[in-house]
Amino acid sequence: MLCTHEECTRGEVVFSTLRLGRECGECHTGKYKPSEEGLETEVIIPFARHEGGAENWGLQAKIYGSDVADYDEFGHSVSMDGDYVAVGCPGDDDHFSASGAAYVFHRNEGGANNWGEVKKVISSDGAGWDEFGHSVSIDGDEIVAGAPMDDDNGLQSGSVYLYELSALLPVELVSFTALADGDGVILNWVTASETENAGFEVEQRREGGPVLWVSRGFVEGHGTTTETQRYTYRVGALEPGAHVMRLKQVDFDGTAAYSANVSLVVDSPVYTLYPAYPNPFNPVTTIRYVLPRPADVTLIVYDSIGRQVRLLWSGQQPAGSFEATFDASGLSSGVYVYRLDADGWGQTNYAVLLR
Repeated sequence: MLCTHEECTRGEVVFSTLRLGRECGECHTGKYKPSEEGLETEVIIPFARHEGGAENWGLQAKIYGSDVADYDEFGHSVSMDGDYVAVGCPGDDDHFSASGAAYVFHRNEGGANNWGEVKKVISSDGAGWDEFGHSVSIDGDEIVAGAPMDDDNGLQSGSVYLYELSALLPVELVSFTALADGDGVILNWVTASETENAGFEVEQRREGGPVLWVSRGFVEGHGTTTETQRYTYRVGALEPGAHVMRLKQVDFDGTAAYSANVSLVVDSPVYTLYPAYPNPFNPVTTIRYVLPRPADVTLIVYDSIGRQVRLLWSGQQPAGSFEATFDASGLSSGVYVYRLDADGWGQTNYAVLLR
């Protein structure tokens, strides 16, 4: 069968590996020198029989490694079994120059047929020019990666690493969503189980711009647990426009895996006073608000009969997102009213103190 994929006609493609998924009618091929992610940061092209017509072998998706860089050779080797794809990246230099890496993708990670990355594997004793991931193979719960330049037993004597797939996936991520929130985004995610999970680094980049991920914070994990865990994290001070978010899950030994990307649009900011959180509360709650421009601001809390009980802020503030803490220590249970005034604009909201 001769592949007629449109990019193969431009002189960009060298198929260094090809493996057909057993009994699934799919093939995955390595591709060199595309332009989207930088020089020689390869992609994988999964084809499916009957995609677009009988015996057509149509393109399903293009897959990129989450952190590929120049000369990584992502896609040098490829293997597929069932809903998992293993991809070799022998030029990766996370540890040392060309120490190498392997990536694992799952068909439905992050959505139906999304082919999301679930794990990046780096050899525990890797050294420069080992080229770990020069060859890879996946079969059931086992993954094999070759490192032909490893010199543990002599110069370029080589080695092979064998892993259990289930052991490589320390966190079972059930869902990951993003909701625009004023000048920021609220991220929610759920895990079904965790193994040696140090936590999640929250990363963000602009949609359509350079693939430059920026760390926006870290959320601690729950170590090892078989119980469902729910996480919420807010990223603020985002510029108006389209953004992409992802999670970098980090094990205690430093190895990492990435979630599927989620996209959202942040609108131009307007004056906004958010509900207090938590609410009801005892005895502390947080009040957030957004200023689209510099303003003279007052934020005051009143009791149910209109008496001022707290002055949370009074003075000039720049444009941006702000938080104020309402500590109700010494106050009785009941409904409290908080009001924000900013250069002629004002809004009121309520919080309930329950002792």
